[in-house]
Amino acid sequence: MPVEMPMYTIDADRLTIRDMMTLSTAGTAGDMTAVLPILEKCVITDDGRKVEDLPATHLRIIVKALTDKLSGSDSGN
Repeated sequence: MPVEMPMYTIDADRLTIRDMMTLSTAGTAGDMTAVLPILEKCVITDDGRKVEDLPATHLRIIVKALTDKLSGSDSGN
């Protein structure tokens, strides 16, 4: 189930197992070049801007929502 945010929607259902594995390893290593394509795949902005143009403070929110989905701790599971 997508998570509605004021500027965007996070749809983790668009991701593959490989995406989640990459997010898990690249996110902890701080490899943003590996994380950005994954975010582009599952974050839909309301105003059509690119994911990379969202405020940086939202990166933590987006990654947490995705990792919560992976761990089964989000309310959508």
